[in-house]
Amino acid sequence: MKILKIEIINYKKIKIFQKELNGDNMAVAGNVGTGKTTAISALWDIIEKVGDSLTHGEKNGKIRITLGNESKKVFAERKFTEKTNQVIILTSEGNKISVADFKNWYNKLGINPHKILGMKPLEQTKALLNAVKLPDGIDLDKLDQKRVELETKRKEAFQKTNILKSQIEEKPKVVEYIDTEVLLKEYDQAKEHNYQIETKIQEKVRLKELYSSIESEIKNLQETIEAKKISLNEAKQNYKNVIKEISNSVKKDTCEIELKIKQAEENNNLEYQYNQWRKRKNEYDFAKREYDNLDMAVKEIDGKKKKAVSEAKWPLKNISVENGHIVYGGCLLSNCGTSKQLLVCGAIAANGFKENELKVVRLDGIESMSKEDFEVLVKIFNEKGVQVLSSRVSRDNIEENEITIEEGVFTDKR
Repeated sequence: MKILKIEIINYKKIKIFQKELNGDNMAVAGNVGTGKTTAISALWDIIEKVGDSLTHGEKNGKIRITLGNESKKVFAERKFTEKTNQVIILTSEGNKISVADFKNWYNKLGINPHKILGMKPLEQTKALLNAVKLPDGIDLDKLDQKRVELETKRKEAFQKTNILKSQIEEKPKVVEYIDTEVLLKEYDQAKEHNYQIETKIQEKVRLKELYSSIESEIKNLQETIEAKKISLNEAKQNYKNVIKEISNSVKKDTCEIELKIKQAEENNNLEYQYNQWRKRKNEYDFAKREYDNLDMAVKEIDGKKKKAVSEAKWPLKNISVENGHIVYGGCLLSNCGTSKQLLVCGAIAANGFKENELKVVRLDGIESMSKEDFEVLVKIFNEKGVQVLSSRVSRDNIEENEITIEEGVFTDKR
């Protein structure tokens, strides 16, 4: 839907403005303060909150815009006095349209495409890529989302490989495992054997003390000498038996077994360290393979994006995205001149109108653009089916297709 007719009475600098457009472009030129911006902004001003907008000295005013396409017409009007503002939006059948619904017909950049310059580089490139016609089957948003997921996993895998790599830098000595249970059993048997001998020695000492005591008692107790003699003989016999057992027994040396056990424990500790190292090495190898696969997947997505971008149909020649920034004619957008910046912003914004009911754009202050750039931009909008309303400051060099407002009055006499 485009503007068919604009009517303004007693609004800001304009006393009267009537222009039949029938969907065509409108270019307004003239001195500062003549109402150029007011004329091209009338569509948006209908639903915006207007402060002291009534022309000085007047009591009533209005803005009336007739919109239409092949199938319908809509009349949008704002009437105002010094104290009141009334907005009415009706279809040709008399059906009322709410201001909220009417606002949804607008393109957000329709009144100011160069707002793109105020975006962050990432937002600018996203807006540009949305305006690019990509090869079939390519969805840059999904590729970006997948890349973020893979990049996160790749980063985690890289950190994991670094941690595991630090754990396998010093490789332990490779040794065979020694079964210490056999050595410990042999050691326990030797200790038990030696304990038995120690017990016999202690028994020998005890028995010696016993028969010495008995001999002493025999001397002092003659009455019990016979009984003591029997005990003495028994003690002597037991003593002889112990002596005989001791003479037939030899202590086993446990030093060699203890050394073997110590060596086995050291060996087994080395074997354990090696097994742990080998386990960490396997974990590192697995993590490294995982990282390499993720790295390959990220690079594959980057390749797809690069290929898609190279095959895409851009809204302007010589425009591209490099390292997350818009580049035009080999120059960063932020470093381009004002004319080129406005051309790029307008070309990007033009793509967004395909989803909107209203196909109208406002280009205010185009004196900052070269004639060539402006003509290119108008062509881009018109090819997208968008009507262009523009204004520029000009003293005398009024173009043939431009209109002027003099002393607040313009009447279309054609």
